[in-house]
Amino acid sequence: MPWSIVPAAGFYWLLARMFDTMAQRRLWPLPANLDIQPCDTADFAGYVIACLNDGPRGVRSDFGGPEIRSVVEFARQYQAVRDIRRRILPLHMPARMLRAAGRQTCQDGRRGATTWSEWLGRTRPARVG
Repeated sequence: MPWSIVPAAGFYWLLARMFDTMAQRRLWPLPANLDIQPCDTADFAGYVIACLNDGPRGVRSDFGGPEIRSVVEFARQYQAVRDIRRRILPLHMPARMLRAAGRQTCQDGRRGATTWSEWLGRTRPARVG
């Protein structure tokens, strides 16, 4: 049976949801040495459609966003766009925890076009609580 697997990095809306739930906290402890490459779901959907049109090809290239940054850097951008001023506490994750987290980037894979700042600018923060 013909098949394709189309892997993707995390999505912006998941990252935003995590930050939305932290918005009222005075201190944000976050991993400073964990690089991630989240992407826009609309960009990924376009890639999935292209893969469907191309036919079954087995495992496809990974898909991620256009930016690879630490979780702390994404949090700082989130705070700037959402006009939130909270202290971010950068934590150094031990190597074993980084290994357990798995690969969070796809440097050689396909990349979406929408940046985190662009996505944040066109979305509203979720209501928390």
